[in-house]
Amino acid sequence: MAQPKKSYRPDPNLIVFQKEIRAVEPALVPIPPFIDAKVKLRLAEFGISEIYRHQNEALTAVYDRNDVVVATGTSSGKSLCYQIPILRQTLNSPNSCALLIFPTRALTQDQFISLRKFLPEYRGQIAVFDGDTAANQRSEIKERARIILTNPDMLHFGILPFHPGWARFFQNLRVVVIDEAHIYRGIFGSHAAHVFRRLNRICAHYAQTPQPHQYILTSATLSNAAQLAEKLTDREFKLIRNDTSGNGERVIYFLNPPIINEEFHLRAGSIFTGAKIARDLTKNQHQTLLFLSSRQSVESAVRRLRDFDVPAQGYRSGYLKTERREIEAGLKSGETGCVAATNALELGMDIGGMDAVISIGYPGSIAAFYQRIGRAGRNRRDAVFFFIPAQNPTDQYIAAHPEFIFNREIEPALIDPDNLSILFQHLQCALFELPFGIDEKYGSLTLDATHQILDYFRTLGIAQFANRRYYWIAPETPQQTVSLRNSGLDRIAIRCEDFGGKLTKIGEVDRPSSYWMTHAGAIYFHNGKAFRIEKLDLEENYALAVPTVPTYLTKAEKKLQIDVNETERETPFPNGKTMIGDVSVTSQVVSYKKTDLESGEPLGVFPLDLPAETLETKSFILTLSAEFRDSLRCLGAWTNDANDYGPDWQKIRLSVIERDGSRCQICGHSDRPAFFHVHHKIPFRSFASREKANELENLATLCPDCHRRAEEAIQIKSGLSGFANAFRQLAALFLECDENDLNVCVEPAYAAFDGLPTVFVYESIAGGLGLSQAIQDRFSRLIEAVAGLIENCGCVNGCPGCVGAPGEEGFGGVAEALAIARGFRDQSFLAGTDSRSTDPENAG
Repeated sequence: MAQPKKSYRPDPNLIVFQKEIRAVEPALVPIPPFIDAKVKLRLAEFGISEIYRHQNEALTAVYDRNDVVVATGTSSGKSLCYQIPILRQTLNSPNSCALLIFPTRALTQDQFISLRKFLPEYRGQIAVFDGDTAANQRSEIKERARIILTNPDMLHFGILPFHPGWARFFQNLRVVVIDEAHIYRGIFGSHAAHVFRRLNRICAHYAQTPQPHQYILTSATLSNAAQLAEKLTDREFKLIRNDTSGNGERVIYFLNPPIINEEFHLRAGSIFTGAKIARDLTKNQHQTLLFLSSRQSVESAVRRLRDFDVPAQGYRSGYLKTERREIEAGLKSGETGCVAATNALELGMDIGGMDAVISIGYPGSIAAFYQRIGRAGRNRRDAVFFFIPAQNPTDQYIAAHPEFIFNREIEPALIDPDNLSILFQHLQCALFELPFGIDEKYGSLTLDATHQILDYFRTLGIAQFANRRYYWIAPETPQQTVSLRNSGLDRIAIRCEDFGGKLTKIGEVDRPSSYWMTHAGAIYFHNGKAFRIEKLDLEENYALAVPTVPTYLTKAEKKLQIDVNETERETPFPNGKTMIGDVSVTSQVVSYKKTDLESGEPLGVFPLDLPAETLETKSFILTLSAEFRDSLRCLGAWTNDANDYGPDWQKIRLSVIERDGSRCQICGHSDRPAFFHVHHKIPFRSFASREKANELENLATLCPDCHRRAEEAIQIKSGLSGFANAFRQLAALFLECDENDLNVCVEPAYAAFDGLPTVFVYESIAGGLGLSQAIQDRFSRLIEAVAGLIENCGCVNGCPGCVGAPGEEGFGGVAEALAIARGFRDQSFLAGTDSRSTDPENAG
């Protein structure tokens, strides 16, 4: 696509923050003299006679046999820091091999094409080995390939368990590249660290030397890039972090969607707002990339963009290989003017000179935020970046505090390879791959600790000890049950029946996600096209989809139960206490809701029969004291108790039914008085007194079915739930962990804690990663942030930007949530007077 024909400036009423980044010239130096003539000649063929100063520093460290991590910005030429060493060994050493590990298939394909251009005479020895690799090609790759490009998942369950077939490759492996290392954080990073330890062990076995290969890692800018590299690989690293690549001018806008409903403080949808911006950008000839947080939001964005006559494409996991390649090619050529994507396109893949990037929502870390900024204006082109916050606590906090992004050191990527659950799983994989000698320890474990775990495996009947060695003896392959991303390895194929009755695979999803994405009755979207799921077969691993024109959307509903097994680190406060708990969390998708596509009106709840899952993990636990709870009740700021409609309720109820002529006020059904329910139009818990709640004009006669639907639409968001919603989201923000690493459960009267109100923020990985402890350590800062977020929100009854949405997520709750936050922030405060009234007369 050509350069933008005219500049674009958004509606000034939406701009809450604007920042201009001035253009910076690069610092270039000649190709260093230690690069041999063959490599220099090959680089010259591609017009490379100079490199950035930081590339020179990285190559110097690599040629000095250091393990190196290059942590510089997007489009700073990090790839050349490993391409040149691979060129050298391929051109000069006939048997040497290289392994390149990328987090996404798109990035793998991009580098595959690049390496084949650099080394055309070795095209047959450069291969991708991943889930898209055809079965009939795999044997030849094992026998011939010298440069393998793969991902950590395939290395884990497709290469390491079958290392005898790769003996030639491992004997000659000299360079291992781990690209985009900053994404190895949290659960995924902790798993991946063990995959690389197992790789080290197998390489040492074949080469008969402890460290036969050299690591080269690339990363976005991080405050702890060297420490992350060392934790990932169990090696020491030389860090290169002074980015000298320069950049074009960039303009950054934070655009907060406008308030469209003053009563409920509801903003226009972030996807709707982003699609309007994208429409205007593409009209002005700006090639535009939208980033979204989930697969479903990508599909929503594609539909909205096409409604605006923008020929947009979606890009996310679950698309078929051919679809992904076509979209990637369209971006590079400029033929595709607009793509909505998950973070699959956030990383270093060369997708051409994007003129504009729109980030709909915060991507989960400051490093990822800068990655998105860097996707526009590659090769020092001028560019524009838009951050459009969703109406949730995290995004609205950032919109109000841009300094959180720009005045704060980019956070460390946290991993915990010593997590016992993860370590146990990978030690089993390592034992399957190679026996353990009596004098061999694993990872950071001591020799005694390694023996203790291996001996425990013996008691399970999966290992034996003989001839001073431990052996795996179970028939199962442990790698097939260990997922690096905390989702099942089982994949559910999504099949669609064409007009001839033939079933065609249109996508796939992992098994746990299938429970809520592709259950029977679900409306499923794929690249903007709608399907209704007729059947989910968990035995045959497929979902049957039928094309449809939807009039409603579906949302799965989960049932959650949490049991505390043990607690530690109890810390008292005047109004309650915090602690860390070992908990068992049982969850099950039990039903799904239908809502009207246009109005959002609930259309009913439909039961599902799907498996329950139990997780043993760690949780941060906050309990409110009985005194604090009672003081909240006295102020009318506690809404978690069962409704007490008063002694005259039956009399009031019958008078309302008589007034309405024993007829449902929604569907008109007539019946005997005992059949009907009486419904509070404004929820009972929104009132400070039951007398006001029970005034006749607030009551209506409804049949049971209509009453259930009405309650769904305006169900109460209690103060405790509202507080927990904001607390959990800001905890993920402050810890800079993936939002999915933390979940929340609220118990208004938790029996195991003497009926006290309790909030659980539990980790989604078995055994936990230390996030619960980190929340407790930052509790005071988090409480300050939560109180400030609610105080400055501007809503009256609560909204999605603070305690949760009215209607679907709940009505009211903001004053109660703020009272709880202030109670812990101010410590001596016992639910005193609050500037936000819970009286609906003051709520408009």
